[in-house]
Amino acid sequence: MIDALLSPNVSRMEILKHKSFSGNLRTIHISVYRNHAFEGMESMLNVFLKISGLQAEFAYSNYDDSFHFSPLHASNDLNILWIDFSHYKEISWFKDKVEQLKKFSPKPILVYYTGTEKLDINIEHTFCASSQEIEHELGKDFWDLEKLEYSGTRLSARALIKVAQQLGFKYIPSFFRTPIKAIMVDMDNTLYSGVLGEDGARNVVPNLHFQRQLKALKDKGVLLGLASKNDYEDARQLFELRKDFVLHWEDFSGHYISWKPKAEAIEAAAKKFNIDTSDMLFVDDNFGEISQVQQILPQTHTLIADKNLTYKFNLYPLLERYVQTQEDALRASDIQLNVKRESLKKSLSTEDYFKQLGMELTYALDNPNSFERAIQLLNKTNQFIFAFKRYQPEALTPSQHILTVGLKDKLSDSGIIGVVVASRQGEALKIDEAVISCRALGREIEDILLDSAFQILSQKLGTSKRLMLEFKTGPRNLPAKAWLERYSGRTLKQDGIIAADIKHFPQNPFVKLILS
Repeated sequence: MIDALLSPNVSRMEILKHKSFSGNLRTIHISVYRNHAFEGMESMLNVFLKISGLQAEFAYSNYDDSFHFSPLHASNDLNILWIDFSHYKEISWFKDKVEQLKKFSPKPILVYYTGTEKLDINIEHTFCASSQEIEHELGKDFWDLEKLEYSGTRLSARALIKVAQQLGFKYIPSFFRTPIKAIMVDMDNTLYSGVLGEDGARNVVPNLHFQRQLKALKDKGVLLGLASKNDYEDARQLFELRKDFVLHWEDFSGHYISWKPKAEAIEAAAKKFNIDTSDMLFVDDNFGEISQVQQILPQTHTLIADKNLTYKFNLYPLLERYVQTQEDALRASDIQLNVKRESLKKSLSTEDYFKQLGMELTYALDNPNSFERAIQLLNKTNQFIFAFKRYQPEALTPSQHILTVGLKDKLSDSGIIGVVVASRQGEALKIDEAVISCRALGREIEDILLDSAFQILSQKLGTSKRLMLEFKTGPRNLPAKAWLERYSGRTLKQDGIIAADIKHFPQNPFVKLILS
């Protein structure tokens, strides 16, 4: 269904055929402040949003060129400023209006605009998107001035379909869903036109636009992997020979080139990257390969590589990243270095493994500079997580404290990879939530990291050595459950509060602990 809806030629009628599609959807509330009509996209938007597990309820301001703000929802999740700048002679005033809305509402702001070439406003949690790409594609068909009087907008029906695709697939879901972490791509007729085994390395034609799209995402921290049915050495030599390729062999964090099923390659990559297959997108030109992956790994995102590949890929949900944190930039290189860490772990004794890496754990309590990354980790971690609290900034209470943990070793600085949210409950230390990034799992540091975190929090909050740990079973947090069972010395048969004493694991002389 998603391939059809992503088509550059999809009609409104075709879109609305899927209106009855349902599932386990999260309802989001969106306030739309506008100076031209938005309502014509609402039904289409909800079809597109359902692909990301969302359904939206919209509330609209009056048409207002002066943008006077008033509450539209009792509690909204996103503000959209829908603006046609052709109504004004100059637009320097608009930044002040956005600042007013920020004071009025703490929720993120998406500005979608037409009628000017560039909008340059640098305001926290405010993101701007332009219709220029669609204007360039449609040319004069972007406008329909004859219908302006009764449609309320200069945008044509065709333009509104394409804007709805952008908003419903690309932009709105990025505020509410965890982005895709890795992309597995086929080679033949995907990264290039042609078949390596038949046409030869010199004769395949690179799909440069698609390669540029992948490279841009890789630079933002998305992991890339090859999943191709080819000879491994032929594939490696192809990348050595073709200097005109945008992507190089080293841009891929995993190379799964064999005659085995593609689902096996995806599962192997997920294990190597330490992520779930539901966090991955698989791109292939073969419907049979796509179908097989969908059957074996139904949670994995898939996309057919056809003549519209670059158009569809540009819109694909959960690839958009508004804010690239330092940790996002570190992710790809850190995952690649995990291969070396795994090799060391297999070839060395436990003591020599830690000695060789020289790890450092840096703890920071209630550090405002770490707050944004802490919220990010609390909302996207799925494997090592205790209670699935999914805290938003406004949900944290004054009595709760956030301890962040940074990790680095001789190979790389992994950034903040752990967060513990704690409070005092009577004389006991209450662990409301604890998460460890999947990038850090497998490095044998869970005991050291959490043991020290609990001790630091107990000392800072002046509690006894008694712990109250909250746990909730999720679809993928078996690593956290296994650790808690070992730590508490009991089998977790149901969710709830677990009582335990703070343990003191043997000190590892080759792991340096720093309290900043």
